[in-house]
Amino acid sequence: MKKRILIILASVLGLMIIGLLISFFTNGDEHIIVNSVKIIKPQSEVFEFVADMRNELKWNPDVQFVDKLSEREVSSGTIFKAKWHLSDTLEVTIQKFITPSEITFVNGGAIEVKLNLNIKSLNDSVTEIQSEFIAKPHGFVRAIFPIIESKLEKQEKLNMVNIKNYLENN
Repeated sequence: MKKRILIILASVLGLMIIGLLISFFTNGDEHIIVNSVKIIKPQSEVFEFVADMRNELKWNPDVQFVDKLSEREVSSGTIFKAKWHLSDTLEVTIQKFITPSEITFVNGGAIEVKLNLNIKSLNDSVTEIQSEFIAKPHGFVRAIFPIIESKLEKQEKLNMVNIKNYLENN
């Protein structure tokens, strides 16, 4: 009986390892999550708020800390140091900064992220943010990324709602 249980456990473990290996070799590409939200605030106010990553502490409960490392005002090249639950401490750099319509944040790490935000005025008081979250997993994370991707999709959608709620209510 014990031998049979060991054989079953070894088979399950072997199947899990094969599954992880398959996932590892097939999940190295970029994964793109797209969202949008309309906010009842002027474009310039929305842009200034999302451009300064320190504001993420106001709307994202997953953030543990965000510090601005650069001395200058927030602009292209500004570097932030940040940590989210389940992430390492990361440096995030503003790669693209076109006031008041486009901003791109990039970071390395186990999941390399490029976040493109397009901020468009729909009229004097309504602004739309279109978000493109591009994730590229590295190392072991490639193997488990399908599990993480589902959580990221939900979180990114919620992030847009949280930004909207914060800006419209404060």
